[in-house]
Amino acid sequence: MFRRATSHNERDHSFSRFKALFLAIMLAAPLPAQSQLGLYSFGPRVGKDVVSGDDTRTFWMFQADVAKLWSPRVLLEFAAEIGSGRDLAGKEVEVEGGSTIVKYYWVNKKKTAYAFSGGGLGVNRYRRFLAGAFRTETDISIHIVVLGMERHVFQKRAKGVLDIRWLIGSVEGASALRVGLGVSYLLRKL
Repeated sequence: MFRRATSHNERDHSFSRFKALFLAIMLAAPLPAQSQLGLYSFGPRVGKDVVSGDDTRTFWMFQADVAKLWSPRVLLEFAAEIGSGRDLAGKEVEVEGGSTIVKYYWVNKKKTAYAFSGGGLGVNRYRRFLAGAFRTETDISIHIVVLGMERHVFQKRAKGVLDIRWLIGSVEGASALRVGLGVSYLLRKL
């Protein structure tokens, strides 16, 4: 009849445990029998994370498409990133981490342009200067690829990439709209 009131920290802790469990399941799940491991493309990206108002970060990412899953149109991406910027209070924030994304591709008839969307998980470490000392927080975030576009260039040896993602995290400043541009070098065809 009476429920114990939960504090904000207890709710954040239980949400973080849920995301950690989800990440463990994703990493432990075996790849489908139809999957084809291999390096399909790799390359750098740069862009902005917009948290709110003037709270933005510049990020640099290196990503690689490493497997086809279930279908030739479903790829698995691994990425490593670093970033820096200022929060709303003007304090310096540094971020480093990585993500695993499953992407579904829509292909045009000539196979020169692709649209993609998907989602996955990321783990980031936030370092910020608070109360006279640097504080470090780790967060597991959900990445939702809202829109991705790729265009093959240089006789289909590379592709230009535009990527718009929504990042959802529980640490202050972890949830953001991300816009990135980059180039990937193609090693195998889709």
